[in-house]
Amino acid sequence: MSLFPGLELDEQIFYFTPKVGLKCAENFNLATGALIIRIPSSWSDGDSATTGILYGVGTLGKIDSSVSVGFGYGFVDSEFADKPMVMVGGEFRLARRTAFVTENFIFPGLDVPLISYGFRFFGESLAVDFALVNVLGEGIIFPGIPYIDFVVNF
Repeated sequence: MSLFPGLELDEQIFYFTPKVGLKCAENFNLATGALIIRIPSSWSDGDSATTGILYGVGTLGKIDSSVSVGFGYGFVDSEFADKPMVMVGGEFRLARRTAFVTENFIFPGLDVPLISYGFRFFGESLAVDFALVNVLGEGIIFPGIPYIDFVVNF
């Protein structure tokens, strides 16, 4: 759920990110999941909308370093995209509870990829990413737009 100050509960953005993984081999995992977002009517043209992406991803590597490649189809309400987006990412552990991470996306119909790079700090059930997000191309903003992410593992 978003936490925009001054907005009522029904004006906040709600999102849900279920994911299921499968260990296929010693150094290879598969996962499938979704990012589902409900955008309130006060943020759109009067009707609330549900948008997001359904995806699958494969990860090759060990706990100290890995590379992931994924594909996903975006949707708005019940309409799905004709072509998938592509994600290429990686993680490299720098210390016991710190890693360098990157996730990069190519969206169908867009000429420039979205890139992100930064650091992940993690404990037993909480991870925090401090990263920068950018686009490759003429609109690049150096070094990038700051991004903070919190993940709780259940």
